[in-house]
Amino acid sequence: MILTVDHQDAIMLAFVPSQRKKRRIDGLSSWLEAWNVFLRSTLSLYPQLAPDLLAYHDEVCKFSRKFKASAWLMYDTALRYMSASHPTMAWA
Repeated sequence: MILTVDHQDAIMLAFVPSQRKKRRIDGLSSWLEAWNVFLRSTLSLYPQLAPDLLAYHDEVCKFSRKFKASAWLMYDTALRYMSASHPTMAWA
């Protein structure tokens, strides 16, 4: 999805499906690219989350060395779904 401005009505914003293919997270490198986008956007609104989010980043890097990709990616996915449902949940 992308956010666009309606050129007919400049005060209207809309989400429209993107034509770009969704990139798949298939390893630590692609996860880090996506994480950096998430980190920048989240910290711009909630700078107080920096210590927890950086600690989580370190944990995922450790997990990626210790476990198979499917295990740490499933952990990350589950944690992010939980955090979306519980915004006050600690990431650290």
